[in-house]
Amino acid sequence: MPAARSARFVLAAALFAAGLAVYLPALENGFINMDDGTYLTRNPWVQRGPTADGVRWALTTGHAANWHPLTWISHMVDWGLFGERAWGHHLHSALLHALNGVLLFLVLARASGQTGPSAFTAAVFALHPLHVESVAWAAERKDVLSTCLGLAALAAWVRHVERPSPGRHAAAAVCLALGLAAKPMLVTLPFVMLLLDLWPLGRLGRATSTGRTARREPWTWALIREKLPFLALAAASALATFLVQRGGGAVTAVEAMPPGMRVRNALVAYLRYLGKAFWPSDLAIFYPHPGETLGNGEALLALLALAAITAAVLRLARRWPWLAVGWFLYAGMLVPVIGLVQVGSQAMADRYMYLPLVGLTIPVAWGGSLVAARGPRSRRAVACGAAGVLAALAWLTVAQVGTWRDSETVFRRAVEVTRENYTAHNNLGIALEERGAADEAARHYRLSLEARPTYHNALNNLALVEARSGRHAEAEALLRRAMACAPLDPTAWCNLGYVLAQQGRGAEAVEEYRRAIALDPDYAEALNNLGHALAGLGRDEEALPHYRRALALRPGYEKARNNLGAALYRLGVEAALAGRPERAEAWLAEAVALRPRHAESRNNLGNVLAGAGRVTEALPHFEEAVRLAPSVAAFHVNLAKALLAAGRRDEAAARLRHVLETLDPANAEARRLLQGAGGGG
Repeated sequence: MPAARSARFVLAAALFAAGLAVYLPALENGFINMDDGTYLTRNPWVQRGPTADGVRWALTTGHAANWHPLTWISHMVDWGLFGERAWGHHLHSALLHALNGVLLFLVLARASGQTGPSAFTAAVFALHPLHVESVAWAAERKDVLSTCLGLAALAAWVRHVERPSPGRHAAAAVCLALGLAAKPMLVTLPFVMLLLDLWPLGRLGRATSTGRTARREPWTWALIREKLPFLALAAASALATFLVQRGGGAVTAVEAMPPGMRVRNALVAYLRYLGKAFWPSDLAIFYPHPGETLGNGEALLALLALAAITAAVLRLARRWPWLAVGWFLYAGMLVPVIGLVQVGSQAMADRYMYLPLVGLTIPVAWGGSLVAARGPRSRRAVACGAAGVLAALAWLTVAQVGTWRDSETVFRRAVEVTRENYTAHNNLGIALEERGAADEAARHYRLSLEARPTYHNALNNLALVEARSGRHAEAEALLRRAMACAPLDPTAWCNLGYVLAQQGRGAEAVEEYRRAIALDPDYAEALNNLGHALAGLGRDEEALPHYRRALALRPGYEKARNNLGAALYRLGVEAALAGRPERAEAWLAEAVALRPRHAESRNNLGNVLAGAGRVTEALPHFEEAVRLAPSVAAFHVNLAKALLAAGRRDEAAARLRHVLETLDPANAEARRLLQGAGGGG
């Protein structure tokens, strides 16, 4: 027994090291422009780090059309530790993934008593490229976190089966509850427990007990009864998820995607997942839904293939129960995400295979162990084959991690390996535009619209390219199309405001921004743009609350911070000219706090303070203005006047000579002040 434990410890350590090693290149990757903004880079709650208010928000929000508070808290902790340094977020996910491989190994080895096939199953899990999406995509933390807790629940439950106790049963339930709070895909875990009762636990047909009290019910009811708390948790999570996703607009309406279309795609998706598990090529971040292009014939062939596989595993289940358990684990765990309840517009997603892949690996692993048991030569052949498979998977995973380096690489890859991928073309366009390749970006936006003419995101993005090129009529037409395609999306209204403002139609722009904000009161860009449009109409004071709201939503929103500082500066100058020094000081002081490197704000605040006789307070602001803008003669003159008022005549004279000799020889005020200071003329 000690030798077996030592072997398992060594294997667990090796699994952890291998699972982490293949994802170390991800530490060089950045964030991407799909979901990472929602979850991290543009989420003010996450960017405040773990706070009491943030935890309350996480527990009550349906943001991103999901209820997964533990995932939000995980991101908050990461932001508090690493901020915008993406490597830290990727490292956390990689560590969780490596730990998941170890947990899977320990659960299978303990439940089955077989170390070899358990280790192979866990190694495939750790090294398979289908899992890159879940691990290398920062926004998919929910996959690795929920799986970690789900496997912990299974570990506690297996211990409970070995030695029943209320404590172990409760521990499993708590882990499942936490896992569901990270991602609701674990709703199928109680059914996984029932499958494990069949194999490897072999509980069917033998007595069940809890503690010291034997159960006299039929075994079927006894096994189901012990799982009722898990089923209740799963049902509650499923209901909450459906309500939140429907409320957030993520659940596709039946009118847009009829049941027949969903069933056809689900049948074909089961086979496509099967193919990518055994031949993981052409992996992409997004697979477009085929819609009506997927015919009944292809769906019927998929149904027949699935029925044949199911019939075969059922026929062999009595002899090799791991075949049936693996197949139904794969098929069952995909049910929540197979598209019968369509969430989003994808046909399938690599991340959905994070746990279901285990079901396909189990028959391979235990089938290999049967072959290996035939003798030494068979054992060597199986070992060599397993090593070759794992080496190939590791190589493919490292290569796949490299495609996630940034938005451009991941979406360029998706465009290459899929057809008519409107989402990939659109997001690739965004990445290209960010690095200044506007013409190439526009080409991809147009390709996106060729694939889906009603795709409002591409319509919006192409409109902005047209507007920046001065083609305002074309931009406005595209935005009107976007509004018709997605009337509840505020983006087109905000963008139309921008196009109108570019043409000097500020009053019309204000109305469009207000429409956008009415659709989404937390739309930071629209709030900032509304403030800017009001400021352009000379209504700076009316603009202030909109800038402040935008900054409250996004504390790092530099454009809103600059706009607020500029508005406060203008208001401060106006107040000073109107003889309202107290108001001028308040506004200018806030402007300086927002934009400490804005020389004019420093200079004007100094003037207000000096005018109130507070020369000592004014001097640092004049000095900073001169340091920030050393070539502006007026700033030097104002500093000199403050130095004279403070009795520092020699310093003032030197400053004034510098103005007359270097910056502005004709400056009459500097000459007059220098003569008054006794510095000659």
